[in-house]
Amino acid sequence: MIRLYRTGRFLLHAARGVWSWPHWLLLFILAAVTLVYLPTLHDSFHGDDFVAFTEFKTHNLWNYSSDVFLFKDANFYWRPLGKISHFILYELFDFDPFPYRIYSLAVFLLTLVTLYAFCLREGMGRWVAAGAALAFGLLPNHVVSVTWVTNNSRLMAVLFMLVAMLWLQTPGERRRWWQEIGAFVFMLLAAFSDETSLALAPVPVLYATFVNHGAWPRGRTLAELKHAVPSVLRVAFFAAMVAILTPLQLEYGVADEPRLLFFGIGPHVFTQTWAITSQLVLPLTDASPIDLLIRDIPTVQWVAGAVAIAGGALALVFGSRWLKLLVIWTALGVAPFTLWDLNYTSPRYVYMAAVPFSIILAWGVSELVRFVVHLLRFRPIQALALAGTAVGIALACVISWQTVQERDGTWTAETAKYKPLAENLQVALKDPPKNGGRLVIYYGYWPDFWASAVARTVYGDKKLYVVNVPGKIADTNFPRVRPNDVVLYYLQDHFVQMGLASSSTR
Repeated sequence: MIRLYRTGRFLLHAARGVWSWPHWLLLFILAAVTLVYLPTLHDSFHGDDFVAFTEFKTHNLWNYSSDVFLFKDANFYWRPLGKISHFILYELFDFDPFPYRIYSLAVFLLTLVTLYAFCLREGMGRWVAAGAALAFGLLPNHVVSVTWVTNNSRLMAVLFMLVAMLWLQTPGERRRWWQEIGAFVFMLLAAFSDETSLALAPVPVLYATFVNHGAWPRGRTLAELKHAVPSVLRVAFFAAMVAILTPLQLEYGVADEPRLLFFGIGPHVFTQTWAITSQLVLPLTDASPIDLLIRDIPTVQWVAGAVAIAGGALALVFGSRWLKLLVIWTALGVAPFTLWDLNYTSPRYVYMAAVPFSIILAWGVSELVRFVVHLLRFRPIQALALAGTAVGIALACVISWQTVQERDGTWTAETAKYKPLAENLQVALKDPPKNGGRLVIYYGYWPDFWASAVARTVYGDKKLYVVNVPGKIADTNFPRVRPNDVVLYYLQDHFVQMGLASSSTR
């Protein structure tokens, strides 16, 4: 009985200790984000994921790593560290989607922790730090960014970029040379994870130079010159990184990615910036499944985007250096995706900009509540105002939670379409067609490009092509079946082989 009493006291004391731990709210946020994404952990791969998996069966880790760094791989995006992470997961777990999704979620949760630590070290307080992590974790603006397996390249890039910013934080002390090197290395890792993060390279430079005034120890002579050396070297190294990597990406990417032909400066930049900003600040429209036509963006969302852009312009003129940096950070986060001269956008493009936006949102709400409480003065009314704020935040979290799960559910249904193709294709056809033959699938509903990526991954043949024949044209003479083509019928999630084509016509 005495032991039971002592055990109860110990558990009670431990519970009080956990509750009094200054960062307990962060644990709740991490738990909530984990729960909201829990239903997606058993989703299948999407067709686009298989574009990144095409060469896994034909390469070892060393050869594959060399190819992705030298632009020799089949994937048209240059994201070497992201691709290598996919290959390592393949080596460990084959093509089981579950570990890939666990990895993506783990990177996302680490990003929330890093964002929280960054805000806290910046002196913004625990509530603002927690609010920023909560907003970034639950806001439904970066649709499918966490649940799209091969998008973890971008998740890694944002995490590395935030770690680089942490290296440059020097509250109350001078910055050391090794901290500068650490920041540069992690920013380089971000660029190697996702090439679009090169647009964020000015952020650490501006932060270290104008916002967080750390400096290397100065000598007794030539003090002014020595004080300028860190800033000059910082600018030189980060500028060199951008100047070297950006032309390489554009030179080798144009031939592989047809959309780069529509990539450039023009009036479309303004429209795309407005559209993406509207999705960032008021995510009313989701992508079903991926892209959103600009014409489908509602008026209220356009208005919200315009207000946000106007507010950002005012902040650049009248705001503090810290607020100006956050606005510039947000703008640079969307900048690479505003250069597409297309009639659609993708809501997931806001992921990099969602980090500074979450900080601005949390800080703005905190300052507004503080101002209102100070203005009211009368304590009971202040308490009511705080209670109302808590209820409003809780309601917003519930709405965000439901919206994220609804949009993830849409993505789950989209990925489920590729599960029978990935799992049952090789059951019906052990070996792929030879001598340039294609797979012709009747009653298939997959886009030919992604179906080809799945087949190439399954068979380890990066020259294999798949042609899908929808049911509505199955009785026509399209397509003209060639010699060595293999004809399959897709029936109730299974494939039935009809053999090699014997003639060039059908």
